[in-house]
Amino acid sequence: MNTGNTNIIIVAERTPRASHFESLIKEEYDELVSLHLVSCNELSSVKNDENTLIVIDLMDFERSAFKIIENLKETHSSVKVLALHIYQSEELIAPLFEKGIDGYISSDPTRQDFIKAVKKVMNGETYKPDFSS
Repeated sequence: MNTGNTNIIIVAERTPRASHFESLIKEEYDELVSLHLVSCNELSSVKNDENTLIVIDLMDFERSAFKIIENLKETHSSVKVLALHIYQSEELIAPLFEKGIDGYISSDPTRQDFIKAVKKVMNGETYKPDFSS
């Protein structure tokens, strides 16, 4: 992954889960990326460019996950989006991809799965969970 000028924005409330995801990214990339934790209300300050990855924890919001992604991609069409949620079936996550996410991972990923998803999406690849099990 080319990390030069890369911004990773975690969109979540300041919860232990958000802090956990923040620490995983810090451990993996140290100072190679610009990392920020913002609330949904602070998204307007996020740069809309292809070097930005938004990791959005959809569990933190009471609104529809599909509506949140739709609104996010309307205002930030160039960013890459990795979404986390409790959905465990292809039928439930397919609409999120239709709305514009680039990757999806369960809301309680292992460290290895989380970092793998971040790397793939930052490299311009799509990341989907394996539903064969």
